[in-house]
Amino acid sequence: SISGESSFHIPVALLVIATATTARLGSVASTIAVEKRWVIALCSAHDDEVLTTTNATMRRIDLTCKIVAPLLAGIIMSSFGERAATVACALFNIAAWPAEVVCLRAVYRASSHLFTSREEASSSSTTTTTTLSA
Repeated sequence: SISGESSFHIPVALLVIATATTARLGSVASTIAVEKRWVIALCSAHDDEVLTTTNATMRRIDLTCKIVAPLLAGIIMSSFGERAATVACALFNIAAWPAEVVCLRAVYRASSHLFTSREEASSSSTTTTTTLSA
């Protein structure tokens, strides 16, 4: 029946929307942390040329992924159908997330520059808060 289908589809649609929103927020936070703050902290001991090269490489990787992912999704969709493309995308995201977390943790733990940047930011915000409250 139609009412039975819609009572199933509405919660599923809400779950998909909530999951997509959470994923997008996580993606934006990761992009800001890694591309904006971590790269600067990791390259701070080097000259500006290293920072420029690293930023260019990160941008190339990002743009390549933004081009290749829809291309592959379209190929899978036209070859195997929309459902197969949806399942493939979901499985890839589920498989890639733990690897991404492990890599980010390894970089964070291996670099003392990231610890110092965070400590400096904490101490400067504490100083600002203290100054404002005084």
